[in-house]
Amino acid sequence: NKIISYCKPYKNILETGCGTGVLSIYLANKGFDVTAVDNDQEMLNIAKGISMKFYKKPHFIKKDIKNLDYSRNHFGVVFSHGVLEHFSDSEIVYLLKKQLKISHTLIFSIPTNYLDESEDRYYGNERFLSIKKWKSLISKTPSRIVEVFGFHYIMGWKKYWDTIVRMKMFGP
Repeated sequence: NKIISYCKPYKNILETGCGTGVLSIYLANKGFDVTAVDNDQEMLNIAKGISMKFYKKPHFIKKDIKNLDYSRNHFGVVFSHGVLEHFSDSEIVYLLKKQLKISHTLIFSIPTNYLDESEDRYYGNERFLSIKKWKSLISKTPSRIVEVFGFHYIMGWKKYWDTIVRMKMFGP
């Protein structure tokens, strides 16, 4: 819904690093023209398989997000979920600049260092950068931050457990 709120004036969206494509599939079925790119053909095959269960499908393209060759403002919105933290600082700045050129609005979500190094944490090569560090990287691009928000996936007694027992007073 956050992505949709920024897509209202536009109909075309690009998801970079789409993985299983579930967000792109969802947005396509909400009436948007969605292009979903990933550099992993196996993930794209999974995404295409999932999309077969839905009426509208995104345009799935095998493409490296470092090589987005679309014209200026081609997309209303470019978004990614759990992608940018896999790159170095200089690559992040490059990717942000590239994505800002081809879109009116850029949205990205990244994991936080909120979770302990246990079964709670996702596995992979995520870099858990602080919000201050992300703002510093963004400041190196021709953009401005419109909104910063977070969400907490823990509900019910687990949220109580996290807040009181684990002393995680500030969630992601």
